Amino acid sequence: MGTSVCVDDRELASQFESLGFNCEFGFVQHDCGWRQGGLLRWALVQPEPLLRGIASGFEGIYDFANLQPRNPKMVTDQATGLGFHSAMQSAGGAFVHDEAERRRLHLEERDKILAMRDRLLRQLASGRHMFVYKDNAGLAGSHIRKIAAAVASRGPGRVLHVVAAEQPDQVGTVEHAGGNLFLGRLRKLWLRDPDPANIDYAGWRTLLRNAVPHLP
Repeated sequence: MGTSVCVDDRELASQFESLGFNCEFGFVQHDCGWRQGGLLRWALVQPEPLLRGIASGFEGIYDFANLQPRNPKMVTDQATGLGFHSAMQSAGGAFVHDEAERRRLHLEERDKILAMRDRLLRQLASGRHMFVYKDNAGLAGSHIRKIAAAVASRGPGRVLHVVAAEQPDQVGTVEHAGGNLFLGRLRKLWLRDPDPANIDYAGWRTLLRNAVPHLP
């Protein structure tokens, strides 16, 4: 993937936690050697489901009856609106396993998801992390401010809103956008490219290092 792993990279990546939108930042943390699971690290997370989840403490997450095929290797949790990778695979919009096998797989996955939910809620309460929301879609300012406010309602944590830079001199910069919200800019963001080797790992490392002075 990216550059070689070192202890400093692991420590750097461990100070941040993903809130979405997709798994790009999860790959970055993995490349840095930080392998601890995170509830939203490998999820598909739109702003409104994220806001509802933070407000409710992700209540009712990943109940069996609420899971529907999203793509061959992902499910949508209809109760929360979040998309998760799952061993409950599908084809043509229908699950390939019978209900008994799906329930077995679900129990294994749900235990992990509930543990990661509880960890995220503790992280939000402690406020020692900076929470990263990576934005491919040009999120409206009102939405990201709502996300920052939702994080603030849970504790003293800060939000790093990562977007693509509009000018070359913006690349790698982090600026205070008011309250607990910070804006970071990368040369490029990863979305529809199927190969995670093409993520800008070096750029992410620079961005995270520039964000460290703004950590809680």
